[in-house]
Amino acid sequence: METILDHNITDEEWEDLFGIKMSRSEYLDELDQRKAYDHLFYLYQSRGDKIMAKKYLDKTPNDKHKLFEVLNVDFGAYKYFNESY
Repeated sequence: METILDHNITDEEWEDLFGIKMSRSEYLDELDQRKAYDHLFYLYQSRGDKIMAKKYLDKTPNDKHKLFEVLNVDFGAYKYFNESY
């Protein structure tokens, strides 16, 4: 399974994404591929890499979870839902 751990995540990025301390093994314990893709989207979005962010966003189905939790329309990430790069 591809995760943020495969993408050279820094300690600062880890803290920004999760806001809590946890080990890498704790992270992997409850992870499925869908969540991993969500996290990869967040990672690349925070890095300002729109192409890679969209790559991982496109790997998840267009459903309510994607629209309201991942893209969180209140914070402007909705633009990734329909934009082409």
